[in-house]
Amino acid sequence: MSVARAPNRRRDLVVYQKSPIHALHARNRRRPVRRVKAPQRGAMTHVALVADAAESQSLLPQVFLVNQHMVSVGACQSEPNSSIYIWREPTAWSSSSMMIRIIDIFYDHLPHVLEGYQPILILDCATPHLPLSVIEAATRFGFWVVYAPARTTWLVHH
Repeated sequence: MSVARAPNRRRDLVVYQKSPIHALHARNRRRPVRRVKAPQRGAMTHVALVADAAESQSLLPQVFLVNQHMVSVGACQSEPNSSIYIWREPTAWSSSSMMIRIIDIFYDHLPHVLEGYQPILILDCATPHLPLSVIEAATRFGFWVVYAPARTTWLVHH
């Protein structure tokens, strides 16, 4: 799921005649200030792993893919033994190689849960989910893969 860095809709600023913004505006006219243009757009990808068993949900890893130009290395560090992964990559888009890494992490977090359950990965038909290498990675660990047809992923949680 894509998570926007900034909302698309901006609210207008209400300024009154006595607002301090007028003094700031006058000061800026006297001496120009060079401003660095900050990126206004951007997103990260949240790869959400969800279980219908509450005791298993807390064990599932949550992976965030962030663009290396938008997030610092320090911001990507997570607690040791955490189930939250923040991957700082050249792009925040998911890929099949990232899907394989996620499946590996998924398996690493669930060895004792796997005894009582059959993991089923329900994936939408996004391009990174479709390569044979992704299916092979899942079946290597005994996961079943089910593809949800386009425009039906909202049915999964019902």
